[in-house]
Amino acid sequence: MDLQSLAPSDLTFLAASAAAALACLFLGWRLSTRERTERARAEDQARRLEAADTAIAELRERLSVLAGLEAAQAGQEARLAALEDAAAGTEGTADARLDERMDAAAAEAAETVAEMVMEQARAEIARAGEELAGTLRAELVAAEAELRRAMEELRPAPAGDGDDPAAGDPAGRAAEQAEAARAAVAALQAELPDRVAAACDAALPDAIAAALPAPLEAGVAAALERIEARIAASLPARIETELERAAAPALEAFRTRLAAAARAMLPDGRPAPVAAEGQGDGRPAGEDGEQEADSRPARLLGSHVGPPPPG
Repeated sequence: MDLQSLAPSDLTFLAASAAAALACLFLGWRLSTRERTERARAEDQARRLEAADTAIAELRERLSVLAGLEAAQAGQEARLAALEDAAAGTEGTADARLDERMDAAAAEAAETVAEMVMEQARAEIARAGEELAGTLRAELVAAEAELRRAMEELRPAPAGDGDDPAAGDPAGRAAEQAEAARAAVAALQAELPDRVAAACDAALPDAIAAALPAPLEAGVAAALERIEARIAASLPARIETELERAAAPALEAFRTRLAAAARAMLPDGRPAPVAAEGQGDGRPAGEDGEQEADSRPARLLGSHVGPPPPG
């Protein structure tokens, strides 16, 4: 087709058609470019939304795990509190049982110590009683020997030796000698309880000190401190009873012998005051007086002193 043969109007139409085609192409390109851009933006937003949903889901899972952990921690705290309460109760029960056992052990130790002290005290009291009995026997023998010597001195001298029968007052002197003997016996009887008490007082502290065991350890010492009042309250009465029980036979025997010696040993063959009118067999008071004077000391002294020498 020859462009020169075309009319100007045709050329204008062709130019307008070409411009319109170019404009349509440009518009199509712009539309396609915008559509691609919008599609890419939409896809990017979709990806972002999907990532956000994934993150939210993960956060929800983590929150649920955290809630579980918090619940578990609360349960552990509750269990720990329960265990602490149980431990406190168990500790209190253990302390109470320990106190009960300590009190029982202290009471048993107190009984043991008291028994040990009493056993040692009994042994010491028995030993002191034996020593006191030996001393009293020796003093009784000495008193009886003194009484016998007084009886020998009071025996009347035989006639014909140049002595004046009327010299002096034999009866008064005999009465004075008998009174002196009675006073000596009474003084000895009065001194006897004090001597027994002094001997027991001297022996008892040593007995208690010897009966106590060696220094105890701290626990037993603390227990003994708690029961010291019980021992102090129960010990003196029992020791006093033991003292009375140990000293009573010796005192009674000694008093009986002294009383018998005081009643029976009267000078010049006179009977005791109970039989002042006679000797109980119909004989007068002065009959066979020399024989009575000779036999009384030997009868009273027994195995301690032999019969008086003849003459």
